[in-house]
Amino acid sequence: MKKMQNVLIAVSLSLVILVIVWDFLPSDLVRVTSAQPLNISEYESRKALLPVRATKPFSDDPLRNISTTLDLRSFDQINKLNCPKPINKSEGWSVEFRTGGRPFMNFDTIQIRDKLWSLVRCTPGSSGILQSELDSHYDQAGKKVNRLWFIHKATEGSYPTVVVMTSDGFFNVAGAESPKLQGAATRTGFIGEPFSLEKDYLQHVDNVNITEVDTYTIRVIYDIHSEAGEGILEVELKWITATLQPELHFRSAHVSRLTTSTRLGFAGFNFMRGPTLWGLPHRTCSNADGEFAAGIEAFHDGRSIFLIDKNGIAIRNLLIPPITTGITITEDISTNVSTGSKLVIDQPQNVNEYFSKCPIPGYEQRTDLTLKFESSTIGEVSVRRAQIAVDLADLNKNPEANETVNAFYAVNMAQQQLYEFSFTLEPTAFAFEEFYQARQEGLIFVSDRSGGSGRLYFLPLNDNFLPTGPAEPLTDGVIKDPHRPSISPSKRFVIFDADDYKKSSRQRLYTLDLATAAVRRLTFDTYINENSNDWGGSFSTNSSQFTTITDRQGSSRLTIENLNNGLEFGFGNSITDATSADWNRAQNEIVFANNYGLWIYDQDTGNSIPVIFGSDIRNPKFSPCFISQPQKIAYVKTSGIYIINHDGSGNRQVLHDGDYPAWVDDTRLIIQRTVSGNTDLYLLDTNTSEIVRLTTEPGIDAEPTFIRGFCVYLPILRKSS
Repeated sequence: MKKMQNVLIAVSLSLVILVIVWDFLPSDLVRVTSAQPLNISEYESRKALLPVRATKPFSDDPLRNISTTLDLRSFDQINKLNCPKPINKSEGWSVEFRTGGRPFMNFDTIQIRDKLWSLVRCTPGSSGILQSELDSHYDQAGKKVNRLWFIHKATEGSYPTVVVMTSDGFFNVAGAESPKLQGAATRTGFIGEPFSLEKDYLQHVDNVNITEVDTYTIRVIYDIHSEAGEGILEVELKWITATLQPELHFRSAHVSRLTTSTRLGFAGFNFMRGPTLWGLPHRTCSNADGEFAAGIEAFHDGRSIFLIDKNGIAIRNLLIPPITTGITITEDISTNVSTGSKLVIDQPQNVNEYFSKCPIPGYEQRTDLTLKFESSTIGEVSVRRAQIAVDLADLNKNPEANETVNAFYAVNMAQQQLYEFSFTLEPTAFAFEEFYQARQEGLIFVSDRSGGSGRLYFLPLNDNFLPTGPAEPLTDGVIKDPHRPSISPSKRFVIFDADDYKKSSRQRLYTLDLATAAVRRLTFDTYINENSNDWGGSFSTNSSQFTTITDRQGSSRLTIENLNNGLEFGFGNSITDATSADWNRAQNEIVFANNYGLWIYDQDTGNSIPVIFGSDIRNPKFSPCFISQPQKIAYVKTSGIYIINHDGSGNRQVLHDGDYPAWVDDTRLIIQRTVSGNTDLYLLDTNTSEIVRLTTEPGIDAEPTFIRGFCVYLPILRKSS
């Protein structure tokens, strides 16, 4: 027994000495070893030191807030620097040490092939950056290495950097298969409550050790120093020859230094959502003849996250749009998440058709990422979401994104207790729509029930057109004051008008992709008449064109435009005076109302045929086309809602009040109606005059459109049986 006690004392003293020695290692070094496997005892010995390290005060990286001229240059320039490659193999992995740009922090220790690595500086290369600027960066500011590039030879020459590790514990991964560019970052270490000064804890990486295991595998182990605690992470970067892309296998250990049990994340995603392309004309994009490309660029970029259970079933869509500008949403998305579950981020790929005719080069080629939860030493692991939006009108905010999102695995960590996890990160090329198993039908409508300006909502309906659950928001607080939604023939896209984000008193047209939540801006008028408005859009029969009512010429006019190009400045393809319109889903014609009555415009002949005359007509809607019934048109007057046959016969009043009729079949309408001061949605049977109230929430519910046959962007997708 005494001998055993002596052994334990000796081990304890050794660990204390190791802590002291580790703390006094030179601060300008990163450790890299080669040709032999990393002894597992290094991970275990670092893990054993965590309780001691967590008793010490947090020491931040002294360079966190020091930026140089080089740091503030664009990454396009910084990435052209010629930087050292301490590992540069003819086959397998190479490692490149980079400097400049964010994060401003640095890795402190580096070792190469069992020898401490002295700093080798980057040189200008083809960047155009002056050597004097580099000298100032290194000598005056004391900058070193802040990013590690892991590049597999199979991708050199044809593909971008595969994996980037930053000195604040983030990994940016790009798959070698197309789409292959980096997008969302994988966040590791200690994740508090993002966007909160009190709980979004500072952290930085130290004591990096890189080991070449073999041609296909490289291993990295490093310390995490955080205000929340101390940790170590070990990651193996494996090259998968069958798919020509990497997989990252992590294991981590964490000890909290916080005095109370605190919900802390250990791994997740961090990313931003559009409008990365601002919705402006393609002034910087030209064709082979030097002519500017037509069209309007993207708005919301539509990234989304799913939580997938261990059986591969999507149980939750984590990127829920109801974000009010300036307010942080932080919530548990799922509790007691089982091992084998995955967070999957879908980043729009090959999206030229609904994004932009000419996006920023490569923008649409971002890899999807899957983060699989493998194991934990604690029973209950949750998934949390934190999301914040900024006002687009404030140009001092991030010009590339109006929303920042964090979704991460988290546990309650008690002080001085050890927690371990393992997880796998894999780049994929995901088929987004595969998760939308159940088809939905229901209403899309406008409501101010969330407070402030309105949003678009979806209300699911059953076969009897009655609600089956609560309404879910489709747009966020950045899309302000939307109106008049109209569904495409494919049931996938919604066209609507909302505030111009640069001039909020004006309305412009947008489309919402119900599968991806991407919002594209269709119209603007910055240069000719910025005080104009565009509203009341509808899709053509094949969705290649859209209508809009616009007052660009003074009076309101019906205008037809190509969907790919949108309507830029100017008057557009003006057709006739009109105040509202609807495109017939059955044939190539448009019903419109103006001060003289109700008309049908035949696009093939260019003729307008009167249906009924009158000065008090608005909001016409074509019924679905049924062989057994003549097609009808519902329209509104001050005296109520009317329906009339396509040929002008059978005109009759079906309700003495109401507005915005939306057909659900050939006899029933959903309408907006105000009763006793409450504006809600109702189901109206035009044959029996029976009325059923559909919405009862406080606030105004208005301007419905009916959707059938395509699953929309809902928080809850499908539960396993």
